[in-house]
Amino acid sequence: MSPGALYGVTMVVLAIVSAAIAIGWWMTQGREEQLALYSGQVGGTYQPLAREIAGLLERENSGLRVEVRESEGSLENLRSVIQAENGRVIGIVQNDVFLPDDLMERGVVELRSLLPLHHGVLHFLVPEDSEIRSVADLRGKVVAVGSHESGSPPIVAALLRHYEVPMESVEKRFLSLKESSEAFRQGEVDAILMTMGLKSAEFEKLVADVPLRFVGIGQSVSQGSEIEGFRLTYPFVQATMIPRYAYSAPFGGRKGVPEKPVPAIAVRAVLVAHRELPDMVANRIARTLVENKSSLSRSHPSATQITEDFDPVQLQFPVHRGAHTYFHRDDPGFLQRNAEVLGFLLSLMITAGGFLLSARKWLGQVRKNRIDAYYIDLDQLIDPLHRSHLSLEDLESLDDDLRSMQRKAIRQLAAEKLEANESFRIFQALLTEGREEVRRQRREKECELPSKE
Repeated sequence: MSPGALYGVTMVVLAIVSAAIAIGWWMTQGREEQLALYSGQVGGTYQPLAREIAGLLERENSGLRVEVRESEGSLENLRSVIQAENGRVIGIVQNDVFLPDDLMERGVVELRSLLPLHHGVLHFLVPEDSEIRSVADLRGKVVAVGSHESGSPPIVAALLRHYEVPMESVEKRFLSLKESSEAFRQGEVDAILMTMGLKSAEFEKLVADVPLRFVGIGQSVSQGSEIEGFRLTYPFVQATMIPRYAYSAPFGGRKGVPEKPVPAIAVRAVLVAHRELPDMVANRIARTLVENKSSLSRSHPSATQITEDFDPVQLQFPVHRGAHTYFHRDDPGFLQRNAEVLGFLLSLMITAGGFLLSARKWLGQVRKNRIDAYYIDLDQLIDPLHRSHLSLEDLESLDDDLRSMQRKAIRQLAAEKLEANESFRIFQALLTEGREEVRRQRREKECELPSKE
């Protein structure tokens, strides 16, 4: 392909790509995106946070509509995201939730993380006069561990195994948050072990109604603590402290709890999506939550824990491509990262270009020398036509030589050893004139011959 043709093709391709980008941008303008956000149970922390997130996303992104849907918890949220046919479903889940076998393969392939949110804390609550002082004391007790679709049962099961409490020795009640609180009020359960953000509205009511206390996981969160031992077998959690009077500070004779800081385990809540969620939408969600964290925190304090500074390896699911683009927006671009290599390649291209130009110039000179040689040979052949009287035999021989020269020139033109330029056209015209002169003189000679009659 000649340089001119290559340039033309390149320009056509660029025009098509530019038109496609412009059409895509135009088609997305004014287009409304509908999302469903699966949250959690009434009285928990997921649902109010989800409502605040939905409101913020709609205010900051024209054309984005987010419907908050109640759920039983993390596992239900994961199921909903995986089974979304169009990918327009997101959900708040605990980072430690395991998918059941029937969804494991699809979940690994289809689930993506958008952004880590706040930490959920394991609430280990018992009546104030209870004899329960640790996980080991749960033998023979009735314990509310959250609904089957929540993220609490796996953590409780892992704790019981770690403390070598036989599963069959604990009667686990899989109750919702509201049901657990009511069962606690009625004395139907000996303890509640549920994971959620601090300041749960349901537990605030429970603290106001029933004398209770928090049970710690070990005695401290320092190096070598019991929680660090637990993390060796359950690495998704981290140590935290439930601060003094996290629930209902003392007022009018009522006690606040806990009365002193309590060691606890926390697990990150993560906003997840289907991998088919459009990159642009995922990017807008991550950008909006990070850049508006302060305003979100005023209505939901746990939002202060939202951060883009996290280790993706610690998340169960890979970061969505659109969110990843936002998190790495300040990273050096391709040109910056590869400046030295690109500079070297550019030098090579310039050198190669110079070589090609020199080669082209040399080739042009070679072709010019060849056509010049044809001019000289042609001049030598046709010169006798104008200076002497040639015999009929000489004219026939000259015509053969001219015809042979013409065939040779055409073959070299086809082999690109000659250029089809003005010089070649002039040569062809001179050769044609020479052959016509030879034919004219041949006709005259033939007319001069005596008739055989």
